[in-house]
Amino acid sequence: MLDKKDNLSALTLSWSPGCSDSCDPSKAEQLLDKLEPHPNTCKMKIQEYPGSRSPCWLENHKLINLTYLYICDCSRLQRLPPIGQLSSLQYLYIINMKSIDRVDSSFYGSEKPYGLQSLKALEIGDMPICTEWVGLEGENLFPQLDTLLVRDCKELRQLPNVPISIRHVEIHNAGLQAIPLPPCLGASSSSSPRPGLSLSKLIVSSCPDLATLWQGYSLPVLEELSIQQCASLSCLPEDSFCTPSVLKAFDIVNCPNLKTGHIRLPPTLRYFTLGSCGDAEIPLIYSLQDLRSLIRLFLDGCAMSLLPSEVFVCLTGLISVVFSNCAMTSLPSAQDFARLTNLENVDIWDCKELLSLDGIQGLGSLTSLVIIGCDSLVQDSPDISGEGADLSGCALEISELDIYHPSLLLKEPLRSMAIVKRLRISGGPELRLLPGEWLMHNCQALEDIIVRDASHLQCLPQEIASLASLQSLQISNANLIQMLPDMPASLSTLRINKCHTELKERYKKNVGPDWGKIAHIHDVDIS
Repeated sequence: MLDKKDNLSALTLSWSPGCSDSCDPSKAEQLLDKLEPHPNTCKMKIQEYPGSRSPCWLENHKLINLTYLYICDCSRLQRLPPIGQLSSLQYLYIINMKSIDRVDSSFYGSEKPYGLQSLKALEIGDMPICTEWVGLEGENLFPQLDTLLVRDCKELRQLPNVPISIRHVEIHNAGLQAIPLPPCLGASSSSSPRPGLSLSKLIVSSCPDLATLWQGYSLPVLEELSIQQCASLSCLPEDSFCTPSVLKAFDIVNCPNLKTGHIRLPPTLRYFTLGSCGDAEIPLIYSLQDLRSLIRLFLDGCAMSLLPSEVFVCLTGLISVVFSNCAMTSLPSAQDFARLTNLENVDIWDCKELLSLDGIQGLGSLTSLVIIGCDSLVQDSPDISGEGADLSGCALEISELDIYHPSLLLKEPLRSMAIVKRLRISGGPELRLLPGEWLMHNCQALEDIIVRDASHLQCLPQEIASLASLQSLQISNANLIQMLPDMPASLSTLRINKCHTELKERYKKNVGPDWGKIAHIHDVDIS
């Protein structure tokens, strides 16, 4: 049998998917007992096992060389084996175990030292009824643990302590009330330094019962921190970001009950995401002041109607800004934007209250502008977005303009732009024509036009022929267009799909009556 195969280093024991419904559990248990691997086995995976108990050979000390164990999709297994017996185990994955409701002390083995003394990475996931994973008081159960990942354990309220040296913790969609931490090191006076964790990455999401984070510890080497969708979280620990700090990325989103006083983010921060954080939102916005190393700012669901100018103008290192589902009614002024000499990418998504794009013209370094789902910008009303704005210097050179509604091209400052190289339009019911006047403004610059949904576009404007630099024209879902205007000599790619039968026949290669009008185009696909 397998225990005689001394050259076997990796073993997978897998049953057919869904066999738990048809297999006799006792027979599966007897079979697995007979498949004991050789002690030289280093890696093992057990998948879709239909038995309710673990194999007897996982309860002895024979697998002394096993470093990797992956147990998944064992829907009837009711108790984890005493994996603490595996003295060399470094990587443990326990995934989709739907019948395990508790991990008790037997998991750590019966002999000292208890626990998994060599374990470096532990991942548990999709254990829907597991409520508790107990520890052992006074025992360091995972002294070498570097990485802990927990996913989709909605009822899990408790995890054992982790070592102070752990570097990577991720918890997603779990019932935990607190982040697993090292054992308490005893009370310290207010003047004594707090013990420092070795965490470099902490990511927590969709933990609605999480109330506390890392109280009692400092995080001097933390580089990435993400906290999202934690409705019960009410505060960040005092002195959350100690000095010195190496924090580079910080996301805090959808924590509606969060409160915080004055907070100072470290000058090392380069990426920041904030949104829907209740009373903490304003202090966190002001914490950005003087962060000249920040290169990406993502405001996601912020309730502020106006961004504070004194904060925004300080972010001189910014390269990318995203405003998503924010309540702001206006953008920073052109004068404020002009201070951001490195800002290249601006995305504005679903900002329903935004009334004007005034300010964009101040961005001399802008190369990409995306505007999606901003309803108030496209309401049927006279264009007032440019009133009072100085557009005399609106000669921005933009590599890519991505919009969802063609009327935006008639709003200032987009209307005055004359150097746009690539135009993307989402289209849909609103797209009934492409504004020829705007195309002529950009006739020397436009190289690519992409229309993602031309289902209501009946024809292309004659001005297409005057676009002297146009190289690529791509139109999708063009079911109404029956004839094309003259195409510029520069065009090398023409792709029109889901188009009208008449259009296909007119421009059929070599035989259509109008094929000659596009024969000069190298790459043609009209289908």
